[in-house]
Amino acid sequence: MFSETAENIGLSCRLLTDDMILKKIEGDTEVDVRRELDEFRTEMIENIEEYFHVTIDKEKRMHWKDISSANNDFPGFCLLITGGALFHALSEDLKLKFLELSTMCKAVICCRVTPLQKAQVVELIMINDNVATLAIGDGANDVSMIQSSCFFFVENPKEDFSNSRSTYWHWN
Repeated sequence: MFSETAENIGLSCRLLTDDMILKKIEGDTEVDVRRELDEFRTEMIENIEEYFHVTIDKEKRMHWKDISSANNDFPGFCLLITGGALFHALSEDLKLKFLELSTMCKAVICCRVTPLQKAQVVELIMINDNVATLAIGDGANDVSMIQSSCFFFVENPKEDFSNSRSTYWHWN
């Protein structure tokens, strides 16, 4: 139910398109989430190999820089993950697999996640890929994510951020 709402919002704000290859990760256990992530990785590899006429080394981490980007009309991938599944995807055993798949996507939507999970996703990307991140928040529940990010935008500055005033000037 929540993932359908998140998907519809993604479509309405044009973060997602109808032709994107969308994978929903909604598993309740680490075993389920691992299986869903593995299935998505296999689907990604098959689509990339077919579309770009390349062979992917299945033992190595996929990265777009290793794939010819001459064909810009590839619709791209989207990953939609629920908070319960994200809990398992951020486990020590699965977090690098989640990172690999997330960075191969044009869009990643995390729905019904905790403030800590928001920060963990930002930190996972920053630490492992050594890239700048942008966090967009609209409330006090976004403070930890914003503080973990390099750059941020606060959509609703009138909301009470009193316990985190330093957030406004936090730069990593």
